[in-house]
Amino acid sequence: MSTLVVDTLRTNDGSTSVDVNKIPQFINAEYFGVKFDGVTDNTASLQLALNEGRKILLPEGVGITGPLTFMPGSGFIGRGIGKTTLKAATENQVRIITITGSGCSVDGISLVGKGNTIYGDWRNGLLSVVNATDFEIRNIQINTAPNLGAMFYNCSKGVKRGVVENLTVINTGWKGIVVFSPCSSIDFFNIEQSASAGNHGFSFDPYIWSTPIATGSVSDIHINGLFAHDNTNGFGLFTFGLFAGGTSYDDFYYTFTEQMVSNSTFQNIRLDKNVSGAILGGSRCNYHNIEASGNGGSGMVINGYKCNYNLINSFGNAVYGIDMGGATYCNVTNINLSGNNPVGDFCIALNVGGCVGCVVDGGVIAGNGINNSNCTAIVLTGKEGDGTYAYTQNGGFNRITNLFLQGSSNQYAIRAWRGDACSVIENITMSGFTTTTAVQDRTINTNTPVTIRNITVPAVNYSNGVVLASASTLLVPDHAEFAYITGSTSITSIKTQTQNDFTGKVNDVLVTNVGSGYSLSDTVSFSGDGSGATGTLDIGRGTGGAIVSVIVNNPGSGYTSSSVSVTSSTGSGFSGNVIIGSVNCKERVLTIFFESALTINVAGMNSSFVAQAGSTLTLKRMQNGSWAEISRAY
Repeated sequence: MSTLVVDTLRTNDGSTSVDVNKIPQFINAEYFGVKFDGVTDNTASLQLALNEGRKILLPEGVGITGPLTFMPGSGFIGRGIGKTTLKAATENQVRIITITGSGCSVDGISLVGKGNTIYGDWRNGLLSVVNATDFEIRNIQINTAPNLGAMFYNCSKGVKRGVVENLTVINTGWKGIVVFSPCSSIDFFNIEQSASAGNHGFSFDPYIWSTPIATGSVSDIHINGLFAHDNTNGFGLFTFGLFAGGTSYDDFYYTFTEQMVSNSTFQNIRLDKNVSGAILGGSRCNYHNIEASGNGGSGMVINGYKCNYNLINSFGNAVYGIDMGGATYCNVTNINLSGNNPVGDFCIALNVGGCVGCVVDGGVIAGNGINNSNCTAIVLTGKEGDGTYAYTQNGGFNRITNLFLQGSSNQYAIRAWRGDACSVIENITMSGFTTTTAVQDRTINTNTPVTIRNITVPAVNYSNGVVLASASTLLVPDHAEFAYITGSTSITSIKTQTQNDFTGKVNDVLVTNVGSGYSLSDTVSFSGDGSGATGTLDIGRGTGGAIVSVIVNNPGSGYTSSSVSVTSSTGSGFSGNVIIGSVNCKERVLTIFFESALTINVAGMNSSFVAQAGSTLTLKRMQNGSWAEISRAY
């Protein structure tokens, strides 16, 4: 075979020379002896072609090959997915294409692996993009990768951003697609990923174990269009952040720093039938139009730092709709949570757990936990985590607003409890709940309780309030700002429903030291001036017998103080603070309208008040449980 070498071309007037090296070059792979017959090993001939630093035109058929490394400027152009296929030459071959350097491209081919599963090798995908800039990957299908499907590591912007468009990854042994730190400036368009057997579908992993394997951050990544589905052992999309400590997956703790997924955009994401839909974390990221449905766990976990989430839809998932575990200064807007946890024994549609400074604004939460009564539309759980986790924090300063909640009479709409403080729940309209299940405010145990206002419960036909029959002890639902009183029975005490239900009882135990060596059979004891409280232990998975929480099975009664201890033959070091329900409901303001004349004389009022029909009385709850009179009108 002879070769014609042309160094320059001259224009038709003979005046200008053009360097041929500046003209895109396309070389037919068959010139190098490539045979796509499904039998011939093409490793040497394909690598020889790539060494030219030009784009290689691949024929139709199946080309057998070992690992190939692209030179700067080189690339493959196939005849289309399913027409041009590169197939691994050996069993358990974890790479087919490695893109490195600048200006490389791949277009219109299928990559097919061969062999048994290799689990957990983060360095190798059938398509591996390493130390690369200015690359273009388009119209690629990856199938049967024994380890990772596609892997991106230490990529950055050169003259332009990296582009990945129309990539399909199916049937991988570990993860489908992985972006490892450090990595930046990649645009992903129209990605489909499915059937990852070992772990997550599309994973952003700027994490380390006890021995670092990756440092730096993943930043400035943009995804527009992702369908991640049918992953049997992980999340569809995983953008968690820095993951540190421990020696195994069952023994870890989280540390949030700026070294995480940051300043990235994720939009038009669909997550179906994964173990769980997604962890959407990172720092200063934007998420838009995210849908999770039919996942075996929660629809999605939102735990970012200064991130924005808009148009979030989660429906038909087996556990939570959205779990905001530890999110900080995040905005979540326009949510739709429906049909989650249809058959389970415990359901929370929206869990605002250990969140600080977050806003949830606008949307619908409806029809969750339809077959169980232990379901709550929104829970502000206060303290998130279990004491072993570095991210454990008390929640507070959150705002939940402009939502429509639909449920049933045996379900709760809103529960605010444990350590959450200084949060605001307002402008909520409800359907199907009762006056006693609309709101349960258990933040009465703090000096900074949650503020609950402008709650509309149509079942009682009274916006932001409730119609109550007069009684010696008037029980006011937690959501009510106004009470319309019928009847003429004198009132000597006013309590919120939660005060009545929880005052003098053991509400919770906040673990201050998890200890070690404990087992589920160890005995929990409560001491104090009350009686009847009992509890059991929750031992953390892989924590060496650490007590992550104490579950209160019976709250007892008559307590003003209590301490907790655990009797164990093997464990030691546990300590915790017992939270007793108190009469405190500081800053609660209640306006009472009287239909008939009656006498009201409750602790804290200036004097007995003989209310006339049509008169009003406004009271403010003080920290000691008494009521201070603000105004009265006859």
